[in-house]
Amino acid sequence: MFPDSPYLLKTYKNPDYFSKKFVMKHAQGREGKEVFILNDKIEIKNLNHNKTDLYIYQEYFELPNFNGKYPVVGSWIIDEKPAGLGIREDKTLITMNTSSFVPHRFY
Repeated sequence: MFPDSPYLLKTYKNPDYFSKKFVMKHAQGREGKEVFILNDKIEIKNLNHNKTDLYIYQEYFELPNFNGKYPVVGSWIIDEKPAGLGIREDKTLITMNTSSFVPHRFY
């Protein structure tokens, strides 16, 4: 929706836009399900995924490491207004539903 935003990672439906490290995510996945950090397109074939059209491909961004954990900030917007924020962190680069989570709510 916002391809020129400096605040969002580049995301495509085709991995051909990437020549180096990128992330492959299931289009309907949540909480780390079927998220893969790949170094090149050849690795997609090694995953044995026939339905690569069900995935989106996102620019890789190295997360900061704080005391052995990688934090990810998620935010929610409702009717163009900030509604909430969550910080999820894990010992791995891919956060899951078992990762530590701290929610914040805006009024």
